[in-house]
Amino acid sequence: MNYKKLHTNDWIVVNVISESSLYKDSNRLLQIILILASICILFSILTAMFLANSISKPILNMIRVMRLVMSGDLSVRFKAKPRHDEFDILGENFNYMVTRIDELLTTVYEEQNQKRVAELKALQAQINPHFLYNTLDIIKWTAPLQKANHAAEMVSLLSRLLRISLGKGEETVTVEEEIEHVQCYLGIQKFRFNFNIETFIHLDEDVRSLRTPKLILQPIVENAILHAFTDRESGGEIHISCTRRPDGGIRFEVADNGRGMEPADVKGDGTNQGLSGDKTSGIGLANVDERIKLICGKPYGIDIQSEPGSGTRIGIRLPVME
Repeated sequence: MNYKKLHTNDWIVVNVISESSLYKDSNRLLQIILILASICILFSILTAMFLANSISKPILNMIRVMRLVMSGDLSVRFKAKPRHDEFDILGENFNYMVTRIDELLTTVYEEQNQKRVAELKALQAQINPHFLYNTLDIIKWTAPLQKANHAAEMVSLLSRLLRISLGKGEETVTVEEEIEHVQCYLGIQKFRFNFNIETFIHLDEDVRSLRTPKLILQPIVENAILHAFTDRESGGEIHISCTRRPDGGIRFEVADNGRGMEPADVKGDGTNQGLSGDKTSGIGLANVDERIKLICGKPYGIDIQSEPGSGTRIGIRLPVME
């Protein structure tokens, strides 16, 4: 409201204007300013979120892919978008690096596998000719001196032994075949040495069809024959068994009541260097232990329990192989 007194008379002119009419234009302008400010703020927020997402999302994807690679999955790749910015270049280089690592690991695995197979065949080749030559030599001298049926029986045992040991080029045989192999070996050795050692074999029914590395019992039995009973002419016993272990594996045991070994000769890793290095003991326990580890892995192999005068017990730890 405003007013003015007239000079010509004592009248006062009063002008009354409502606030809504007075501030109508300014309120409209203020509303427009507020709307524009809200639109600008919203646009700024959306723009900031878009920019942050365009930067952080590729980084998070890269971190996720890197974690998968760290866990061992080399098949994952960073999916780059066709915008050719810094992240795309980084992703392409990362994919190239993972691909090269995968190729190198495959190459190393193939080389190690070929090396492992070559080592295994070399170790098996050490045993087969060693025993074959000795046995053929015995047959040559036995045939003229003894009856023909003795020689024929030795040849039969030898053929069965070679059939199992050579097999089809496989690294493993069934437990039953491995037991048959050592029985053939014992039959031949009885002709060779004419020894009076009794052998007892115990085999659980549920392990007969399981697989085992071949030629692991014969060197151990050979050690027992050549070393355990050198000071005794009779009463010798060799017990051979194969049973299930509580942890799910299987265990061979070859126990004798021979003279035993000194504590210094029994190695904690299961390989007796004294026996394995002796020319009369053949390739020995070290060969068997090494072949088992090559086929089954480091946790498996040979353990020895022996005391002088109390015999020797040699155990073979193996996994269950169907």
